[in-house]
Amino acid sequence: MQNIKRIILISLCFIIVLPSSFAFEKQGLNARLQAAINEIRKDNNIPGMALSVSLPGEKMTRDFVSGVKVKNNKNNLINTGSLFQIGSDTKSFTAVLTLQLVAEGILKLDEPLDKWFPEYKYWQRITIRQLLNHSSGIFNYTESEKFMKMMAKQPNKQWSAKALADFAYQEQPSKQNKLDRKTHLYFPPGKGFHYDNTGYVLLGMIISKVRNKPFAEVINNRLLGSENYNMLNTYYITGTILAPLRSRMAHGYNTKGNEYIKAGRDVTFDSLSWMNAAGALVSNSRDLVLWARLIFLQRILPKQQLEDMMTLVHVQGDKAGETIAGLCSEGYGLGVGRRLSEYGPFWNHVGGSVGYQAAFAWLPGADIAIAITMTNRNGDATNFIKKIFRAILGDTTLTNPCKNMQGKKHTW
Repeated sequence: MQNIKRIILISLCFIIVLPSSFAFEKQGLNARLQAAINEIRKDNNIPGMALSVSLPGEKMTRDFVSGVKVKNNKNNLINTGSLFQIGSDTKSFTAVLTLQLVAEGILKLDEPLDKWFPEYKYWQRITIRQLLNHSSGIFNYTESEKFMKMMAKQPNKQWSAKALADFAYQEQPSKQNKLDRKTHLYFPPGKGFHYDNTGYVLLGMIISKVRNKPFAEVINNRLLGSENYNMLNTYYITGTILAPLRSRMAHGYNTKGNEYIKAGRDVTFDSLSWMNAAGALVSNSRDLVLWARLIFLQRILPKQQLEDMMTLVHVQGDKAGETIAGLCSEGYGLGVGRRLSEYGPFWNHVGGSVGYQAAFAWLPGADIAIAITMTNRNGDATNFIKKIFRAILGDTTLTNPCKNMQGKKHTW
């Protein structure tokens, strides 16, 4: 464990001073970033995108937009105030809430679920940590064909967290879902990795139980709004999006989000309740950049909890679910992940809902934070992030301890 903490400390401190000849000139860099987002959007047939970049030494973000808020409406352009569904990027918020409660002594990462959910007998030995890092083995309800068909037929159905958890628990083992017939899990807790929305729904339920308040109220009171961390454009949506937010929404369109929903359908105002604490936030790129810095520069979590958050597990192969002890491996922590790039390791999360994709990232090697939001799921958001890094840094040489190591495609 001491070695793991040392590696995390190195990762946090791995902010390299850029060469003195390198400067973030305003006009040239802005032109490159605008060109990059335009190219990404057009090449991937995305109606609208937004990009925000936070550079070292600059108090204000650099914000860029491309495309339209409503498809085929050239007069309704994306703007910096436009809102997007951010999908699974919500998990990082739920993880921070959980870790804040751990810091306060209210929760423990390694306490089992039997304390909170005696009704779910197959899940009793699973811990809060395993929910956070997707090593629980619990069935992911959004992989159910039945569930996705229900979403398509009833886009405005109001799902409670309990209904989503019950749906996952009631899934019977089969050849298709690969659940164990005895345990009803993908694998024994802590012995594998399977990206899982159900675990984050359960975390939201635990948070609600310990605070004796709806999850929406907890996240609004502790994280969102001007009284806390200046997250002025981020909202937790418990159902459909209502006024006055409706007019700010960039419209999202189904491409790869749900095969049972007509391709290209506008899904902006379908209920978000099915994503719950796993994905029901709307936000913009500016807030997501702020969020990245709040997390990784230790402005929202105590040191110990940030170390816990950045303790990674392997996500594939024989070591899946085991703790990573090196700086140059990709993996998933507690609501965030680490990826590799030509400029060194970076921390990130990618989120997707039926009609949207979003991602935020922090590159410690240059102390650069970026976030992108878009109105369908075409293309790979992690590759887009890497293209933005290249637009900023070009051929700048940074000390990269993971040189010549290539990243792989993962879910987050």
